[in-house]
Amino acid sequence: MQSVNNTTKRLTSPKWLTDFSVSPHKRGFFISDDEFALQHTDRDSSTLYVGFDNLAGARSSYRIRDPWGYTFAEKSGWSYLGGFAFSPNWYRNTRLFYTLQKLSDDGFFEKYEKVVFSGSSMGGYAACAFSSLSPNSIVIAFSPQSTLCPKIVGWETRFRSGRKADWNGPYSDAANELQHAKKAWIIYDPKTHLDQQHAIRLRAPNVTLLKASRTNHTTIQVLRKIGILSTIVRECVDESMSDTRFYELFRKRRESHAFLQRFAEDVGASKSVVRKERLRDILYQMKKPALADRLFK
Repeated sequence: MQSVNNTTKRLTSPKWLTDFSVSPHKRGFFISDDEFALQHTDRDSSTLYVGFDNLAGARSSYRIRDPWGYTFAEKSGWSYLGGFAFSPNWYRNTRLFYTLQKLSDDGFFEKYEKVVFSGSSMGGYAACAFSSLSPNSIVIAFSPQSTLCPKIVGWETRFRSGRKADWNGPYSDAANELQHAKKAWIIYDPKTHLDQQHAIRLRAPNVTLLKASRTNHTTIQVLRKIGILSTIVRECVDESMSDTRFYELFRKRRESHAFLQRFAEDVGASKSVVRKERLRDILYQMKKPALADRLFK
């Protein structure tokens, strides 16, 4: 009986498919290929939110699932286009290029007043790289790679499967494609050296780098955990986000035990007794004695 229940749970329809049946928004499409899929739900003509799977999605055993960011777009009342990744190859697929280019050529993106491309890590690369399909779009990328082409970023040692992909052809360098965006927000941890290197490559007059220190390569998870992710995304979409506003929101990280633990580890590893003593006093005031006591161990 338990195995039947598990099977039933696995076969539950994803939200986008259910919405096609029971919501007022029944217009859209699903295009499936060996290594990717595209899912579109048309809600209105004001905002189209385009999301791309990260590595977690690419490693999922389920092809029929909700794409990255679908629920957020649904709650916001936005139309949606999602890129599923069925292979951890950083979307380096000529059939995907053709399909997206055809959508662009057919005026798909032009139907919407505002187009927003977003994703994290591998999906962040895709958001930056494919944003040129809709010039003057908004880009929100978390811990993105600018490219994994070995000839361009020979210093990148992570993501072996991505580095082995074919980086010939279009969209190979997101730094070039991002120049066509109206505004791009790159949110990353500057203390994660390789993420910092990619952010430097993406830097441009239309790009704002928002530094989420000590979040490692899990920046988006940290922002979600401390409850500010949705606010950040919405304020980037309406273009009201600023450096000052981001750091005002990001101060909430002080409530995160995981963040405080990373901070305490960094300070504890330093040679500055003054910094250790100052942080110890702060942690005691915050009623975090266990973290405070580790500073001098």
